[in-house]
Amino acid sequence: MCTEKENEELMEVLITAARAAFLSLKETTKEHFYFYVFVFDEGMHPYISAWSYEALEKSIKLSDDELYETEWKVRIELMEEAMKRLDASGLFGTRKERECVVINAEQAPPDGDGAEYDRALRLNPSSALLSEYLETCETPESD
Repeated sequence: MCTEKENEELMEVLITAARAAFLSLKETTKEHFYFYVFVFDEGMHPYISAWSYEALEKSIKLSDDELYETEWKVRIELMEEAMKRLDASGLFGTRKERECVVINAEQAPPDGDGAEYDRALRLNPSSALLSEYLETCETPESD
């Protein structure tokens, strides 16, 4: 259990993070937002979401399944690119140090299509650790 002081400190961190994220979203897009939400996933990781009238208009043109698939594909590709750029910056180490780290962008639980396997291959240099990791992944259907 957290103390009242610790709870208040966490509250301030959440407020600061959400404010910064929502302000950044509002300042970097010309969309008009009508819905904001602060969410914890099952792993208790906080994230924000927001819907705009412009996004709503686009979603009306697609079925729910098409919208989900389109949004999923965009988000996982962006997550992969973010990890690639962080890696290029040296965040995960360089040379031998980097070979001791595996990075990826994954869905939890995996959907069984082997995509996490392919992303791991694209994001990591060949190493023993990568090989061990790939053994735990679903293999692509084409294999």
